[in-house]
Amino acid sequence: MAIAIAVSILVAWAVGKWWYFFPVIFIAWGVWGLALTVLTGAGSTTEGRSSYLYSLLWGGVLTIVGAELIANDLYPGNIVLLIVVFLLFLGVVAFIGYGMGGRSPKTG
Repeated sequence: MAIAIAVSILVAWAVGKWWYFFPVIFIAWGVWGLALTVLTGAGSTTEGRSSYLYSLLWGGVLTIVGAELIANDLYPGNIVLLIVVFLLFLGVVAFIGYGMGGRSPKTG
């Protein structure tokens, strides 16, 4: 995580906008979480699948929020589109987590 903080500081300094520190660190932490999620796999138990979905959701949320903060700065006035993209992302995660698996982790 220290590397993500250092990269965020460097990117914010290079761009000249110090508030970019926050979206870049969100993106770095989110990508890190998604990479760990993909590398560890879903697991065969209910607890493993639940942990997988939790990491998939929050890693993706951090990445999407960081990207949307930067997109809102580059293209101001498109908040409705950004909200739609975020809701579509949540729908895709729900579909991946529960729709393709056949069963909810709660029901076994």
